Order: sequence, then structure tokens, then C-alpha cells
Amino acid sequence: RPSIALGHRAFPNVGKTKRLLRTRSVIQLMVKIQVIGVVGCTGTGKTTLCERIEDASGAVLVSGDSFFLPPDLAPSLDLRKLWEDGDMPSAFEKKTADTNVPQSIDWQGFDHAVETAIESCSVAGKRLVLVESFLLCSSQTILERLDKVLFLDHRSISPEILIRRKWERSHLGKSSYKDRGVSLEDYTRYWNEYVLKRYEEHSCLCRLPPETVVLDCTLPEEELTCRALAALCDPESA
Repeated sequence: RPSIALGHRAFPNVGKTKRLLRTRSVIQLMVKIQVIGVVGCTGTGKTTLCERIEDASGAVLVSGDSFFLPPDLAPSLDLRKLWEDGDMPSAFEKKTADTNVPQSIDWQGFDHAVETAIESCSVAGKRLVLVESFLLCSSQTILERLDKVLFLDHRSISPEILIRRKWERSHLGKSSYKDRGVSLEDYTRYWNEYVLKRYEEHSCLCRLPPETVVLDCTLPEEELTCRALAALCDPESA
């Protein structure tokens, strides 16, 4: 666990940020292009936070979800061992690539996209690049590009709430596991025995830089967005 100050402290310009959110002019507080990493366990709201920051600031978003290798090039995965009784839900049968390990991502393509985003910001007069992936700390190259990291901390949320979030959520153009007929009990097994174990093994949180701001993922969306933007706009935290 990163030994850094909690990001849900009272930032001095949270109130100002809230007012600027209403006028979409929060970008005025940023004096240079910032490259911001957004990390956290799956289900903590990284994508939602990035979309809200993007909407408020005109940021350019680069998501690691866009750089998964084709299934035939990614590490293989056999989930059948999680169901020794042979009763694995059919929704998991097509998941034969392990997308929760660093080897599943095209890091060269990901890094090139970050570089391109920085260049496009410079040309367009924008000042914020968001780089999002729960495996972000696996790439030292990308970490070295970041000015700051926002870490969505799930440690204060009950596992049941996080699991239900993921079970009910559609993602990457696919319907939710709930809608695909997976029971909450089966998804909980999949989460605990596969997803969470991979995160704990590969998230590399020990690599989080000193510039990391830890945010409580249980905060309401608007409050979380305001605190994140306040941290980014605070020159003392730059």
C-alpha cells in the first residue's frame, strides 16, 4: 500500500473548482500541460472519473483498455479450474485470454498513444492528458511521463459493493455479467479467485510516485471529480 497522504483531505480550492465545473472553465487553473495517471482496482470508477474530468477540462484521454493484445497473442486463461464441479457459467467460456496481466497489453502502442496525446495537446492548446489503466504501474516508461497520479482507493469500500458494481456494469461494448446470466455468487467466485488476485499480484502499487493523490472511491461522483480537479489545479501539489 502506498504510504502517501489521503487525497480526500480539504483542498484549498475545492469550492472554486465546483464553481468552475459549472462553467467548464477549470482548465484556466492549469498553467502547463499535465500528464495524469489514473489507477485503481477495477470497479473503483476510473473510467467514470476520467470522463467527468474530460468533460470539465477538455482533457485528452488515453485508456489502457484500447491496447489489449489480440486473444491469440495474449496469455491464455482457463477459468474452468474455478468450477471444479464443471458448472462454469457459459458467459466465461469465451474468456480464454488473460487480460488482467501486464503481458496482455501492447505497451509500446500505449506509450506511443500517450506521446501523441501530449503532442496533440500542445498543438490544440489543451493542457491535460489523462492516462488510465489498472496496470499502469507495470510500465516504468509510462510512469516516467506522468506529472501526477490519481489513485482511486478501494480499501474503505466493502468487497460486496465493489463486486456488485462490476457484476452490474457493462464494459468495452459488452453487456454486464448480470445481463449475461451470471449469478452474483458465480461472479463473486470469479472476482475473488481471478480478478482480485491478478490485481494484487500485478498492480505494482509500490511503484506509485510521490506525486500520487489518493482519493476515496466511495465519494459521490461530483465530489470525487471536484477533489481530483482541485488536486490537479493546486500548484502546491504539482
